[in-house]
Amino acid sequence: MRNRFKPRLPQLLMKVALVVFALAFIAASLAAVDCLDSSYSGVCVLSEAPSDDLAQLAVKYVGKLRYYYGGTDLERGVDCSGFVQQLYLQSRGSRLSRTAASQFNDKRGILVNKNQLQSGDLVFFKNTGSRKGITHVGIFLSGCNFIHAPGTGKKVSYGNFCSPYYREHYAGARRV
Repeated sequence: MRNRFKPRLPQLLMKVALVVFALAFIAASLAAVDCLDSSYSGVCVLSEAPSDDLAQLAVKYVGKLRYYYGGTDLERGVDCSGFVQQLYLQSRGSRLSRTAASQFNDKRGILVNKNQLQSGDLVFFKNTGSRKGITHVGIFLSGCNFIHAPGTGKKVSYGNFCSPYYREHYAGARRV
């Protein structure tokens, strides 16, 4: 009786070897990079808690709270500006405007240079997706890291604004 699987074995072994090589390459690349390095385009998990109360509160929702367009409910779902608005209300007792653009233009805060960001500052992005103007907001943590509600089908997560996409769309930051 002829083994019908034998001719496919070399192909299968080659595929397995390629997957193992790819995983080893990715693991080595991640291990060799400091996530606070501005050239790093991956997403980092912080090794220490943020110092700001707004940022500390935001960390609690990472991976747990789903994105919901127009949402402002910290249990059912939020969009990026609804997330920031509700966390700001909880941690600071003051209500921010509802949209990313209006939060960016809020006169209560000051604009902050990228090299002077502090944990809890709001970071803004322009022309994301197919929309124009200030369209996205997150909460700065440290290095290149921020927390945001990224979009439909996703949950609140860490982002890296030194990555090519966010670097290209970065609009500024505000300390409110």
